[in-house]
Amino acid sequence: MYPELYSFTFGDTAVPITAFGVSLTIAFFLFYWMLRRLGRKYDINTAFFSENLLSFFLVTFFISRFLHVILYAGLPTKSAFSIEYPILTFFLMSDYYFSAGGAILAFFGLFWFHMRHREQEDCEDVLDLTVISWVFASIVAYFGAFLGGQVYGVRNEGIFAVDYINNPILAEFPRFPLAIVYVLCTLAIFSLIYIVRKVRPER
Repeated sequence: MYPELYSFTFGDTAVPITAFGVSLTIAFFLFYWMLRRLGRKYDINTAFFSENLLSFFLVTFFISRFLHVILYAGLPTKSAFSIEYPILTFFLMSDYYFSAGGAILAFFGLFWFHMRHREQEDCEDVLDLTVISWVFASIVAYFGAFLGGQVYGVRNEGIFAVDYINNPILAEFPRFPLAIVYVLCTLAIFSLIYIVRKVRPER
């Protein structure tokens, strides 16, 4: 697994395009598309995201990266961070060294910041659509995590084992495809909350 789709070369530097990176990009556009679609369908203003796109990107990046560095402090191979070159290693990584929990915390923290002056009822409606869109995008993101070996389970020699043969960290033995479980769970959750919202469009 861990497929590299293409690699751009700039002099002696190669920039790989991986399946996980592509899936995260697709997930972002799916989130944005679903949020706008639901906003138009239920006549709810969701422009808060597009109007503050840069701030959402920067805050989510910094917090998710910072939390990952803190969680794996003292393990340079896990955090990809060096005190000797703090700025360089914080921003430039050879892999996706970010905390998913940090990304969620940053996004919804900034969401609250932008919504703090709006009426509670309006804020709850926007939050409702935002959560649905997040879960929808997570389906694709977790599938990309499965391909990239970003979410994996314990050692497993059974029929559901996956060999990450192209990932030097995970290639030691087969593992349970935990990310596929996440895909199925998020798909079920999205289907449920989307149906509930459709059947009960009122708050």
